[in-house]
Amino acid sequence: MEGSDGAEVPDMIDQHSTDLILLDVAMPHVDGFQLLRNMKENPRHRDISVLMVIAKGRPEDLSTARNLGARDFISKPWSDGEVELRVGWVLEATARVAY
Repeated sequence: MEGSDGAEVPDMIDQHSTDLILLDVAMPHVDGFQLLRNMKENPRHRDISVLMVIAKGRPEDLSTARNLGARDFISKPWSDGEVELRVGWVLEATARVAY
């Protein structure tokens, strides 16, 4: 599933079984950082792994993503195969923690 507005994401999560979210920082209405903050405060959403998508990998954005509970991040623009690699890492790490 795909959303274009941070305000619609919580309802989307509630309607679908979700293991991982690729969450862009730059979204209208509710940016990715605020959405991540809201997710981590919500008992129904706090355990969903989040992979942040961050423009140009600014150090302050990377730090904010980690401090808010993102599992990892991808900087835009990304290399071929990087999304698949990082998604695999996050899902593998999540599976190890679950056992």
